[in-house]
Amino acid sequence: MQKKKTLSRVILLFTAVLLLLSIALMTSCGRKKEILQREGPYDIVIKVKSTLGDEWFFDLDTKEMYVEYEYTGNEIDFEMTSYNLPYDYWLKDYWYDYINYGDEFKTDCLYYDIDGVQAEGHQYRSAKERGLYVYCFICDGVRLKYRQCLLKVTIV
Repeated sequence: MQKKKTLSRVILLFTAVLLLLSIALMTSCGRKKEILQREGPYDIVIKVKSTLGDEWFFDLDTKEMYVEYEYTGNEIDFEMTSYNLPYDYWLKDYWYDYINYGDEFKTDCLYYDIDGVQAEGHQYRSAKERGLYVYCFICDGVRLKYRQCLLKVTIV
C-alpha cells in the first residue's frame, strides 16, 4: 500500500512538472513568434563615431547633440557606424553594421562659417575650418522607423 501511494505521488509530481514546462515553453515560443512576425518598423538607437575616436549614442529620446573642438587645421570625419534595436527582445544587445543596409541610411552636412553664413553647393564630410557643421543622420527604411538625428559640431 505504501508503494502505491509513493508511486502515485511520483506520477502526480511528474505530471505537474511536465505541465509547468509545457506552459513555460508555449509562453516563450509565443513571444519569440510574436517578435519574429512583427510587421511594424523598429525603433533604433544610432551610434556615430569621429575619426578622433569620440562616440555619440542617439537613444530614442535624443534628437540633437552638440560638441565643440579647438581649431587644429586637421580634418575630423563623422559617420554613423552602427545601430541597435532596443525593443527587440532577442537582439537588443546586438549592434548592426549600417553599411549592410546602406539604402536605408543617409548622411547630410551643412556648414556655416564663423560669421554664420551657410556655404552653398558643397558637400562636407569632414570638419576642418572654423564654424558650425550640422551633420544630419537619417534612417528611412521599410524595416526601421524614420529617424533623423543631428550632431552639431563647432570648431572654434
